Amino acid sequence: MNFWAENEEDEADRYPLFMAAFSKDAENVLSSSSGGIFYELCKAVIEIGGTVYGVLLKDVVKAEHQRASSLSEAEGFRGSKYMRSNLNGCYKNVKNDLEQGKTVLFSGVGCQITALYSYVGAHHERLLTCEVVCHGAPLTEAFTKYIAEKEARKGDKICNFNFRDKKNGWKNNCFTEYYSNGEEETVLSTEHPVHSLYLQGINMEEKCADCPCAKLPRKTDITLADFWKYEGMLLKQGERNGISLVSINTKIGESIFNNIKNNLCYETVSQKEALDSCKHMNQTPAAHPSLKAFKTLLANTDFQTAYDLCSTFGEVILVEKLIVLSDIFKEYILDVFSKDTQEIIYVADQEGRITGIVTFGAFLRNFGKESEWINKEFSSVLLEGDCSREIEKIFAHNDKINRIPIMDRDGRILYEVRRYLGSGGKNDPRKALILFARLADSGNKCFYVNRPDTLEDFTYSEKEMRRIENQVSFPVMQADVASYKEDLKDLFAKDVTADYIKALSKIPPIVQRGGRYKHVDDCSELVNVINGCRITLNQPKIYDFIIHVYGKCGVFGYAVEDRETLPAALQRLCNAHHKPVCVVNHGLWGADSEKILYNLGRDIEEGIIGPNDLVIVYMANLPWMEDLRRFSVETLDTTLPFHEFLRQGETFYDKPGHMTAKGYSFIAEYIYRQLDGSGVLEPKGTTHCFNTRHTYKEEFMDNISEYLKMIEKMLPMDLIKNVKVGAIVMNCNPFTRGHRFLIREASKRVDILLLFVVEENKSFFLFSDRLKMVELGTEDLQNVYVVPSGKFIISTLTFPEYFLKEQKPEIKINTANDMEIFGRYIAPAFHISDRFVGTEPTDKLTNQYNDMLKRILPDYGIRLWEIPRISNDNGWISAKKVRDLLEIKDRKTLHTLIPDTTYKYLVEKGMIEE
Repeated sequence: MNFWAENEEDEADRYPLFMAAFSKDAENVLSSSSGGIFYELCKAVIEIGGTVYGVLLKDVVKAEHQRASSLSEAEGFRGSKYMRSNLNGCYKNVKNDLEQGKTVLFSGVGCQITALYSYVGAHHERLLTCEVVCHGAPLTEAFTKYIAEKEARKGDKICNFNFRDKKNGWKNNCFTEYYSNGEEETVLSTEHPVHSLYLQGINMEEKCADCPCAKLPRKTDITLADFWKYEGMLLKQGERNGISLVSINTKIGESIFNNIKNNLCYETVSQKEALDSCKHMNQTPAAHPSLKAFKTLLANTDFQTAYDLCSTFGEVILVEKLIVLSDIFKEYILDVFSKDTQEIIYVADQEGRITGIVTFGAFLRNFGKESEWINKEFSSVLLEGDCSREIEKIFAHNDKINRIPIMDRDGRILYEVRRYLGSGGKNDPRKALILFARLADSGNKCFYVNRPDTLEDFTYSEKEMRRIENQVSFPVMQADVASYKEDLKDLFAKDVTADYIKALSKIPPIVQRGGRYKHVDDCSELVNVINGCRITLNQPKIYDFIIHVYGKCGVFGYAVEDRETLPAALQRLCNAHHKPVCVVNHGLWGADSEKILYNLGRDIEEGIIGPNDLVIVYMANLPWMEDLRRFSVETLDTTLPFHEFLRQGETFYDKPGHMTAKGYSFIAEYIYRQLDGSGVLEPKGTTHCFNTRHTYKEEFMDNISEYLKMIEKMLPMDLIKNVKVGAIVMNCNPFTRGHRFLIREASKRVDILLLFVVEENKSFFLFSDRLKMVELGTEDLQNVYVVPSGKFIISTLTFPEYFLKEQKPEIKINTANDMEIFGRYIAPAFHISDRFVGTEPTDKLTNQYNDMLKRILPDYGIRLWEIPRISNDNGWISAKKVRDLLEIKDRKTLHTLIPDTTYKYLVEKGMIEE
């Protein structure tokens, strides 16, 4: 019998093969966990004089790997043991058997077989491996403690265990405990204390949750598991006593399966059927959140207490995972509750004793009263007696309590018990309140404007009622303009063409890019989006502060042109009344509230909302509107005013919030009056320059098109389209050996390197001088092309903070414009796939810029490479150091920092005296 017959087919293409199978030997199947396949393998190997290594239960708490050279010795290997086996140095015995020319069958879990391969070599020509799919290794100490406590209660010894008793059938397998007095206790496996925790991922070794073996392709010759979800032709015959899932992974595995298949009932199945039935074939066991606490509880208390706590409640969490503070800080608390509103912050004294707790509810109620955040009266239990029963009583009597601390007698926290598995606080919509708390904390005034809703006692027109009842929205009309001609005439107060309606409906899709949800940039006749925001016309070039308007289609603009959106109407009003304000449209058509508020959170976090800026959220009412007022948010309801407006003969689509251009103009006027009346539109004494984030799309597109055409003339475009292109953006103020090193290293990694020199004249050296120094310093590098950056890369238009870094080193930067323009327009135009920067050990602002490049450029399919900065005996090479040396005329040190080309140029310009 040759298990290792040659098979010319490629293993990677042929395997794995999946089978449903069980032995024709009924007694074998009954004695096995599932279909008795392993014992058939044992027979085949032992019949040719081989040896088998499997796991034997030596006593109720000890499983060992043993060697068998006869079938009688191998019989005990059948059946699951659900405990870690002691390998007993068997790898050495396996190696000896192989060296003596014996065929060896080794059975174990994936990690044991991986270790065996490492010891004897994979794949040894006489070694056959049979893996049992593992759900993780149970804790031996759990089983040991359970048995000791059970024996103490029973007053008798457990002398044997059947982990997979089939007396009630294979799918209703049981745990049976055998006692020395002849008694037996049988329970369903899922109800046994030790095994039920194992199935939940609580009674398991922690490292098993990161198992490298739980993936396809399997590394063993054959993999066995229970085929729980099998529905094929063998089901009727095999489902009572067990059906195995067999994965044949190698030529050796297929050869031996072919030699035993006459002893089996089997059927080929698909990979999908196999993986649907056995998820651990290609997924690691899931660790339960209580896993670490269970192991610690086992070491410090009895099994029953650990079991009751971990099986009765959702989660038990170790103190190391909890938040225990001696001092509380508002910013930290905001951060905690923004992630999970059910989190508890424990306040401890210097000895670690818990003196109070901070909860989300108390924090909300007392936002302006820091001294009242801490609740000194709270529920807790001691880790003694029947503490799980006490916890059940607390939960039963107060449905608002979801977490209870377990303390020691000195008042120190040991664990936290959570009512539910998983925290609803992570998905709690009230988390959004933290955004408004952050705005209040930073002094930003915020208005929440409830968009118009329907009124029950209002008399709508016949057309309006029909549109409401039939949900005749603008997209419905746009899909069949001819059928809704009269409705459209009613809404637009004129005849409109199908082409006009089609142009209004060109709404770019929403994508997640740069850490936000944005509309894809697009340029069209009526709807224009740049940097993810719909443009707001008539923004001033100089303004005091920004009004950021967030919302859904009501902000983006429902079936209106750019000039007719709510933000555009609000901007016109501000301009007409000489208010130094820039209005920005952050609307998302068709998005849910969560996405709107997520974007608001990112803008707060990254400083997009400036210190004096104003925020308007225009959406439907949210469940926690009353809580907003705690954070000085002014809430406005437009429903009644808008219905007074409707009495004048105006109308809407399928709901009042889906209004016409006149409706948006009315709402803008209403909001403007509220803002002006509260005094928030008065000058703040700050000045901001026009920003491309708010630039009119047509003007922007014309300008960047001209720039791109100019650069195209400087480059070999035919070549660029077919090779790997990289880019560096440099100021070179002046050109140093460090710049030269970065360029040379980058040029080795691409076919063409485009070097954009910052064009702004905001530096020590003029742009013309910096450009010339770069050209001279790189003329020997044949694949490097030097071009100006224009006003679109690191300019006062896209990244003004860059030119303030020496005066304000701690300044926060906003690089969204710069990176969006590079990723959206410049990189595609020149087929740039890679961008290079140097590491920045001293310049904090450049470090921020590099970090944001790493995060944002991949969204545009651009790889960022960070090349280590070079140094010499005088430290890091930097342009600032060169400028300092020029001031003190240290020519000797200058030679070490700048290339000869730069040195000669500076001499010629009279900046270095020879």
